[in-house]
Amino acid sequence: MARIVGVYAVPHTPSFVDDVKLNGELSETAEFFSIVRSHFEHAEPDVIVTINNDHFNTFFLDNWPTYAIGVADITAGPNDQTPGMPWRELAIETEAARHILRSVIEDGFDFASSQEFDIDHGALVPLHFLAPAMALPIVPIFVNCVVPPLPRSRRCYQLGRSIAAAIHAWESDTRVAVITSGSLSLEIGGPRVGVDKTFGVPDPAWAAWILERVRLCEHDTLIDVATEARMLKAGNVSGELLNWIIALGMAGQHRPEILINQPALGNAFAARDAERSPDEYLFVHKLCRRVLHDKEFRQLILENPEKAVSSMPFSEAEQAALLAGDVARLYQEGVSAFLLLILGRFEVFDLRPSIFNCRMRTVIAEQVQ
Repeated sequence: MARIVGVYAVPHTPSFVDDVKLNGELSETAEFFSIVRSHFEHAEPDVIVTINNDHFNTFFLDNWPTYAIGVADITAGPNDQTPGMPWRELAIETEAARHILRSVIEDGFDFASSQEFDIDHGALVPLHFLAPAMALPIVPIFVNCVVPPLPRSRRCYQLGRSIAAAIHAWESDTRVAVITSGSLSLEIGGPRVGVDKTFGVPDPAWAAWILERVRLCEHDTLIDVATEARMLKAGNVSGELLNWIIALGMAGQHRPEILINQPALGNAFAARDAERSPDEYLFVHKLCRRVLHDKEFRQLILENPEKAVSSMPFSEAEQAALLAGDVARLYQEGVSAFLLLILGRFEVFDLRPSIFNCRMRTVIAEQVQ
């Protein structure tokens, strides 16, 4: 099955391309994208799912979908003359696109699809900075973030869960990265722009509040507050928060490894390892179960934990966490607390009950810091 190896949320400001060309390493934007790009390259994806809104370039008011996906063989852009960006052609992973389309429709999301379309800066600016060769095939997904009525925040979070489930169910060993994009507080061309500017940042405090909810994985709190009216109070294109909320749904309760605020522009940058599908925890769960039911294995793991752990096909990270007795980390990565408690019951990895309790409670302590 396919695996999501990283979920990213970044800006797609069209002026960024020229700005970085002009200012090079002195550009704040170049610095922030470089940090995220390092995470992206380390993830080594084979396919990129892009999730962003169109800006009246791919679609128009005579045919404006709430959700859409591209299922052509190729696409190209930018179709909005993004400053400094050359015309590029990109391959589409059509098998994945059609699989996701069918899966989300079966899950109750009424998607439109397009077999002939170009894309604008919403998809291409993030790709320009994170995958500049544009050699990886994409699956382009579009969300209405700018034309009321907007989809509800909770519905978008659920869509993220649905897309993630579709990817995990795709019968392929493909590594998938998800790049969502958008601003958190931004006014374009409206009355709240800055003096002699085409944009404004009406509510940087709102953007900072959002990022704190993201950092603490307080998704429900964010979703409850992020109504259409509240988002648009922060700027006429601040509904792009919905793209971020989809990313939260896809990543689950994984706290971001990278979270950078760019308050002067109403932007932010985030990167996180994705929530793994349940079968990816299989061997950690099996180890816990063996400790409970297999007396010989239990004796082995008590006497020689390194030998016991090496007898099972764990990743290096899983081995390190198990041997360190880092139950908090394993729990935060999605391992069942119910099964981890078995390790404390039998004091495996020196996890006496008091130590198990203390380490697990650090999860709450971290969340309230």
